[in-house]
Amino acid sequence: MKRRSIQLDLRSLPVAADEFRRSARAASSAFLILGVLATVGLAETVEVRTLDGVRRPGFLISLSIQDGLEWQPVRSGPARVDAAEVVSVDLFESVAAMPGGGAQINLMDGGRLFGDIGGAIEDTLELESPLLGTLKIPLEHVAAIITEKGRNQIAAGTLASMIRRADRSSDELWFVNGDRLRGSLVSVGRKTVTVATESGLADAPTDVLLGVFLANPPPRPSAALRAVIGLTDTSELTVDDLNWYGQNVQVAGDGWLKVSFPSHVVTDVQIIGGRWRWLGELTPTEFNQHSLTGKLWPYRVDANVLDQPMRIGGTRYRHGIGLHSAANLVYYLGGKYDVFSAQVGIDDSAGPLADADLFVRIDSQPGFQARGLRSGQKAIPVRLDVRGAQRLEISVEFGRNADIQDRVNVADAALIRTTPGAEASDNP
Repeated sequence: MKRRSIQLDLRSLPVAADEFRRSARAASSAFLILGVLATVGLAETVEVRTLDGVRRPGFLISLSIQDGLEWQPVRSGPARVDAAEVVSVDLFESVAAMPGGGAQINLMDGGRLFGDIGGAIEDTLELESPLLGTLKIPLEHVAAIITEKGRNQIAAGTLASMIRRADRSSDELWFVNGDRLRGSLVSVGRKTVTVATESGLADAPTDVLLGVFLANPPPRPSAALRAVIGLTDTSELTVDDLNWYGQNVQVAGDGWLKVSFPSHVVTDVQIIGGRWRWLGELTPTEFNQHSLTGKLWPYRVDANVLDQPMRIGGTRYRHGIGLHSAANLVYYLGGKYDVFSAQVGIDDSAGPLADADLFVRIDSQPGFQARGLRSGQKAIPVRLDVRGAQRLEISVEFGRNADIQDRVNVADAALIRTTPGAEASDNP
């Protein structure tokens, strides 16, 4: 994979070039700083999103949870931003991220890893990750172990709902033929998984397994600042400690993870526990749907209603809520947020008959409306003052063609907290 680096010839970064030419003073300052940084390899080209929702290009100097972000925005001089004010840092990629091979390990903190399983010894799962090396993961931190067959056959929405389930009293094995086996996981090997059942020990060959779902209790909610780091094999690490300087990244978290890796395997960093909170992290207090054709669609978190990646007008969004007309979602805010922000539109998978209206109400009062949403249109930005509000309602109504193809995305849906790290209850 080609390493990314900063080139002094700004023709290699046309967005930055255009911006710099608008200000001779900014260009002169930036050239001086970036010339030094590029010479010693201490910067990465990035796009930073802060609480105002705006994405700005620039050059990353350092990033840590404790000290925040130090970077060189294209339009101005060097800046330092507190980590709680940062939403995300995306790196300009020369190669698109592709899922890694081997098994997929879903972690209780929401992270995931890819690699070859070396076995489980004394309640520790050993994973050989091509990007991170040998990892020893305590089984108490593992939510699911998905085989390569399972990755191809288990729908993303089904996998997410299984991982979120908190009512499992025993571990559960899923087989290719549709069978299920419940018990207590004893060991995991390259070729065999052993569980203790009411009838005794049972061995299951891994080549007939889709996955293993563990009955670990969900972690306690944390108000502390953390970072979610995306890697080029689509792994995601949730970490408590992040120190990124130049082209070296060191992370630690959850009492077991401590690893370093080069920055060129990073695709993005999201800060969680700050003032920005994705709407999908909340559980709606109400969900109602009505169909004229008889087909009902559940709402989806971080996916469209087809349980596929969300795209509006050619742009892909990692976060948001997928809905289908006619639907109504209600969230309890508890007066703990200042702003609701989103990008709304019809998903690109919809056909030419899609036509829907979207409404956002704050404490039952009109806040935003977008009528006649059609396929192929660019996303429409939403930014509403919700200070002191108790209730957020999102409604999708029929357009001119009833509920045909009305796949609506409320993408990048987020709430900005009044206080960093303050957890609002999902229910009144």
